[in-house]
Amino acid sequence: MTEFVPLLDEYTGELRAGIRFWRLAAKKPMRVELYEADGWSLYMTKPDTTGGELILQRDKTPYVTVTEGTDAEGDYIEGGENYAALPIVPMYGGEEKQSTLIGMRPTIDAIDLIASGYANDEQDCASIYWLIQNCGGMTDKEMRAFLRDIREKHIAKVDTTSFSGDPRGALSPYTAEAPFQGREAVLTYLQKRLYEDFGALDVHSIAAGATNDHIDAAYQPLDDEADMLEAQVIEAVQRGLALRGIEDTPIFKRNRISNIKETIEAVMLEASVLDTEAILELLPNVTVDMKENMLARMDKDNAARITIEKNARGGDGA
Repeated sequence: MTEFVPLLDEYTGELRAGIRFWRLAAKKPMRVELYEADGWSLYMTKPDTTGGELILQRDKTPYVTVTEGTDAEGDYIEGGENYAALPIVPMYGGEEKQSTLIGMRPTIDAIDLIASGYANDEQDCASIYWLIQNCGGMTDKEMRAFLRDIREKHIAKVDTTSFSGDPRGALSPYTAEAPFQGREAVLTYLQKRLYEDFGALDVHSIAAGATNDHIDAAYQPLDDEADMLEAQVIEAVQRGLALRGIEDTPIFKRNRISNIKETIEAVMLEASVLDTEAILELLPNVTVDMKENMLARMDKDNAARITIEKNARGGDGA
């Protein structure tokens, strides 16, 4: 489908160029676009070839097209120009510039292996095994017919004793249960390890009624991971905006659970030094729409009160 190959500087590791290539179908030509700091160019292979030589289709072209024109002549291309830097901005997930799955694959593979192994054992143990005694002379065909009769008719015909009283034949069903205690313990350990390695929030570690201090402590690994990711996102966004001559810094807002009662009590203790808008902003159970509606009603009530007071004083207070 669509692929991209970065070309990094062998000394600094910075992205200096990039190749984007794709093929719509096996018998369609390969399209290759080469991006460099001073422009981009297009190459294509011949149709009906899986490889072969790349043929230049479009010479190096500036990224930005400059057009001029008049009402009489219309618009026409005057020239082109490039950006101050290569207009390809990488965004990494961390300082290591590698996937977070690297180093965690063994744990994930272990979970998949145990889960799939238990599913296979559970399927195998779900069957009923029949033990037929003193019937060693039965052929495979006779045993399959015997089992078919049991499944279809739910009845078996077995001679249990002979005329002399000696045992002859017996039929006994057996079932087995797949062991899960050991697997469950390992899966619990691996799950806890995944939360620690990924720096994720394990909601099971937060008890009901936990204080905000305990909740903040549980969120700390996730906050650390988010800080590292946000640093990469901020850098990528700023580099992208810089290509357009814009200087700005994105701001992130994180949503998290909290002890609402404790938060409200803390806000009420500080209410004497806060204005109404700040109080509504800090209250966790007040949504944005509720805040806007409450402020609008307060403004309306204040305007009505001021009008009443003016009328009581005789117009403009004379």
